[in-house]
Amino acid sequence: MPSGTILVVRENPSLASALADLFQADGFMVSTVRSLEELNRGLPGALPPGAAIVVVASKGFDSPSTREWATGKWNDTDLVLIGARDPGLRSRGRFHVVRLPLVPRELLRMVRSLLEKAPAPSDVLAPTG
Repeated sequence: MPSGTILVVRENPSLASALADLFQADGFMVSTVRSLEELNRGLPGALPPGAAIVVVASKGFDSPSTREWATGKWNDTDLVLIGARDPGLRSRGRFHVVRLPLVPRELLRMVRSLLEKAPAPSDVLAPTG
Protein backbone atom coordinates (compact mmCIF):
# COMPACT_ATOMS: atom_id res chain seq x y z
CA MET A 1 0.00 0.00 0.00
CA PRO A 2 1.33 3.46 -0.87
CA SER A 3 2.47 5.65 2.00
CA GLY A 4 1.90 9.37 2.42
CA THR A 5 -1.17 11.47 1.86
CA ILE A 6 -1.91 13.22 -1.41
CA LEU A 7 -3.42 16.67 -1.04
CA VAL A 8 -5.71 17.42 -3.99
CA VAL A 9 -6.47 21.10 -4.57
CA ARG A 10 -9.86 21.41 -6.22
CA GLU A 11 -9.55 24.50 -8.40
CA ASN A 12 -11.50 22.44 -10.95
CA PRO A 13 -13.97 20.46 -8.77
CA SER A 14 -14.93 17.79 -11.32
CA LEU A 15 -11.30 17.04 -12.24
CA ALA A 16 -10.30 17.06 -8.57
CA SER A 17 -13.06 14.58 -7.73
CA ALA A 18 -11.91 12.23 -10.50
CA LEU A 19 -8.30 12.54 -9.31
CA ALA A 20 -9.23 11.84 -5.69
CA ASP A 21 -11.18 8.76 -6.79
CA LEU A 22 -8.23 7.55 -8.90
CA PHE A 23 -5.75 7.94 -6.05
CA GLN A 24 -8.06 6.35 -3.47
CA ALA A 25 -8.77 3.40 -5.78
CA ASP A 26 -5.01 2.83 -5.97
CA GLY A 27 -4.71 2.76 -2.16
CA PHE A 28 -3.55 6.32 -1.45
CA MET A 29 -4.85 8.44 1.41
CA VAL A 30 -6.33 11.62 -0.07
CA SER A 31 -7.30 14.95 1.43
CA THR A 32 -8.81 17.86 -0.50
CA VAL A 33 -8.89 21.64 -0.12
CA ARG A 34 -10.20 24.45 -2.30
CA SER A 35 -6.84 26.20 -2.43
CA LEU A 36 -3.40 26.30 -0.85
CA GLU A 37 -4.48 29.65 0.53
CA GLU A 38 -6.81 27.66 2.82
CA LEU A 39 -3.75 25.98 4.27
CA ASN A 40 -1.95 29.29 4.71
CA ARG A 41 -4.95 30.68 6.60
CA GLY A 42 -4.73 27.64 8.88
CA LEU A 43 -8.31 26.50 8.53
CA PRO A 44 -9.04 23.62 10.92
CA GLY A 45 -8.62 20.25 9.30
CA ALA A 46 -7.10 21.68 6.13
CA LEU A 47 -3.59 20.34 6.73
CA PRO A 48 -3.62 16.58 6.26
CA PRO A 49 -1.24 14.72 8.55
CA GLY A 50 1.56 13.08 6.61
CA ALA A 51 0.83 14.87 3.35
CA ALA A 52 3.70 14.33 0.98
CA ILE A 53 2.55 15.70 -2.36
CA VAL A 54 0.18 18.38 -3.65
CA VAL A 55 -1.85 17.77 -6.80
CA VAL A 56 -3.65 20.78 -8.30
CA ALA A 57 -6.62 20.18 -10.57
CA SER A 58 -6.11 23.32 -12.63
CA LYS A 59 -8.84 25.61 -13.93
CA GLY A 60 -6.78 26.28 -17.04
CA PHE A 61 -4.42 29.17 -17.65
CA ASP A 62 -4.52 30.73 -14.19
CA SER A 63 -3.76 28.60 -11.14
CA PRO A 64 -3.90 30.55 -7.86
CA SER A 65 -2.63 27.52 -5.95
CA THR A 66 0.42 27.22 -8.19
CA ARG A 67 1.23 30.88 -7.54
CA GLU A 68 0.78 30.29 -3.79
CA TRP A 69 3.09 27.23 -3.95
CA ALA A 70 5.73 29.28 -5.80
CA THR A 71 5.87 31.88 -2.99
CA GLY A 72 8.16 29.52 -1.14
CA LYS A 73 5.97 28.36 1.73
CA TRP A 74 5.29 24.98 0.12
CA ASN A 75 8.05 24.62 -2.46
CA ASP A 76 9.82 21.94 -0.44
CA THR A 77 6.84 19.74 -1.35
CA ASP A 78 6.29 18.37 -4.84
CA LEU A 79 3.46 19.98 -6.76
CA VAL A 80 1.79 18.25 -9.69
CA LEU A 81 -0.28 20.61 -11.83
CA ILE A 82 -2.86 18.76 -13.92
CA GLY A 83 -4.77 20.30 -16.79
CA ALA A 84 -2.84 23.54 -17.21
CA ARG A 85 -3.38 25.08 -20.63
CA ASP A 86 -0.36 27.37 -20.64
CA PRO A 87 2.05 25.89 -23.20
CA GLY A 88 4.93 27.81 -21.60
CA LEU A 89 4.74 25.84 -18.35
CA ARG A 90 7.47 23.24 -18.00
CA SER A 91 8.24 20.68 -15.33
CA ARG A 92 11.34 21.45 -13.29
CA GLY A 93 12.56 20.70 -9.81
CA ARG A 94 9.59 19.97 -7.56
CA PHE A 95 7.08 21.38 -10.09
CA HIS A 96 5.53 18.79 -12.42
CA VAL A 97 3.12 19.60 -15.26
CA VAL A 98 0.71 16.93 -16.52
CA ARG A 99 -1.18 17.77 -19.70
CA LEU A 100 -4.62 16.57 -20.66
CA PRO A 101 -5.71 14.09 -21.81
CA LEU A 102 -4.59 12.40 -18.65
CA VAL A 103 -3.08 8.91 -18.73
CA PRO A 104 -4.00 7.53 -15.29
CA ARG A 105 -1.34 4.80 -15.21
CA GLU A 106 1.42 7.35 -15.94
CA LEU A 107 0.10 9.77 -13.30
CA LEU A 108 0.01 7.02 -10.68
CA ARG A 109 3.55 5.98 -11.58
CA MET A 110 4.74 9.58 -11.21
CA VAL A 111 3.01 10.03 -7.86
CA ARG A 112 4.43 6.77 -6.49
CA SER A 113 7.91 7.86 -7.56
CA LEU A 114 7.51 11.29 -5.93
CA LEU A 115 6.24 9.75 -2.70
CA GLU A 116 9.27 7.45 -2.54
CA LYS A 117 11.49 10.55 -2.57
CA ALA A 118 9.35 12.62 -0.18
CA PRO A 119 10.74 13.76 3.19
CA ALA A 120 9.40 12.40 6.47
CA PRO A 121 5.78 13.44 7.15
CA SER A 122 6.73 15.70 10.08
CA ASP A 123 8.83 17.80 7.67
CA VAL A 124 6.16 18.16 4.99
CA LEU A 125 3.75 21.03 4.36
CA ALA A 126 4.95 23.03 7.32
CA PRO A 127 4.77 26.71 6.33
CA THR A 128 8.15 28.37 6.58
CA GLY A 129 6.93 31.86 7.31
